[in-house]
Amino acid sequence: MAEAEKTAKMINENRENYRSVARRGSVLYFVVADLALIDPMYQYSLEFFTRLFGRRLDKSTKSEVLEDRLQILLADITGSFYLNICRGLFEKDKLLYSFLNAAAILRRAGDISQAEWGCYLRGSPTDFSSFTNDVDYLPEATFHKLLGLEEAHFGFKDIAKSFKDPADAETWKRILVAEDPQLIPFPPLYEDRLSAFQKLMLLRVLRDAKLVQAVKVFVGTELGPKFIESPPFDLEGAAADATNTTPVIFVLSPGADPIADLIALAQSQGKDGRLKVLSLGQGQGRIAERLVDQGQKAGDWVCLQNCHLSASWMPELEKIQEKQDENTMHPEYRLWLTSAPSEAFPVPVLQSGIKLTNEPPRGLRANLKRTYGDLTEEDYEGCSKPKEYKKLLFALAYFHAAILERRKYGAIGWNIPYEWMTSDLETSKRQLRMYLDEQDLVPY
Repeated sequence: MAEAEKTAKMINENRENYRSVARRGSVLYFVVADLALIDPMYQYSLEFFTRLFGRRLDKSTKSEVLEDRLQILLADITGSFYLNICRGLFEKDKLLYSFLNAAAILRRAGDISQAEWGCYLRGSPTDFSSFTNDVDYLPEATFHKLLGLEEAHFGFKDIAKSFKDPADAETWKRILVAEDPQLIPFPPLYEDRLSAFQKLMLLRVLRDAKLVQAVKVFVGTELGPKFIESPPFDLEGAAADATNTTPVIFVLSPGADPIADLIALAQSQGKDGRLKVLSLGQGQGRIAERLVDQGQKAGDWVCLQNCHLSASWMPELEKIQEKQDENTMHPEYRLWLTSAPSEAFPVPVLQSGIKLTNEPPRGLRANLKRTYGDLTEEDYEGCSKPKEYKKLLFALAYFHAAILERRKYGAIGWNIPYEWMTSDLETSKRQLRMYLDEQDLVPY
């Protein structure tokens, strides 16, 4: 009997106990359903979640002790959902996803009340403007928000008065001006009494500009440190999870081009001769249909680039995906799609696909480390003029990092806006190597 069937039988025999696992799965599903409101590319189907949920039942660590098995499943499902969804989110949204997961789990368990959640999101519905603030170092608006906290939960009782207490005042003053207020313990009464979420509520009132760092502390406390770290770009993992009916969708961001990584993966798996790449655009739809048809029969890997530039052909892609039958297609066939966020991208393909993002690192140091990390030993040492090549390569890598970092300023300082990509860096490296290898003197 398959392991999933054994687990299903155990669930039937202990249905009441296993409801906690089912509830965790439903909580995580509804969190991701909400993410689609942030970006149209963040869409997953219930079938995708059911398949992932079943896979974790089958692959998670086994135990004959029911309580141990339940805890293993809860931890494994939460972590696996995070990794699978996070790899398709942009960097700016990953912490939000972790926070929503932690908050949803606590709300479902009753550890965060509706009053607390409402107060965190919208503040208190009560008008406290008639109350007098006699704490000279506390802003009026902050004082009124503290009264709102007292209304939301009894744990905050008398917290506004605490700011006048000489024993607590020094601590509150430090928190109001500190660079890292999330690392400073509250006065003993509130440090011991408040939950992690209530401490987050309090920091939101006192230092809302430091909320991102406070959220990291909250998520790390409730779910663990791995939930505040971005999972590494894992193309091999996505390829292992893909099937002949499940496409892999690269959600493009400025400065990142996944094609070089895909080509390297194809070479490592012996598919370099069977990887067919086509950039979509005007008049390319028929060619794409022919490549997909041939790939489904021969077991090729087909990569269709820039789907957002071929919005008129996207309905045809949807039809192709709806008609496919895994039993009549070659088992090694894989479809890879790249697209910038676009409302024209077919929703059924989005919901059933495995999504990946590969944003360039933030900061000059991180960009330089990525560039050098992607270099092979042969690339770095193989030039006929190694000294000159290494110096010029560093200048090129620094230029690449500076170009990516200054995107935040838009077209300021440029004649026209230009989206510098990883592919531009690769082309520049090849040209640099060619100029040095083919000429006796360095053609400065």
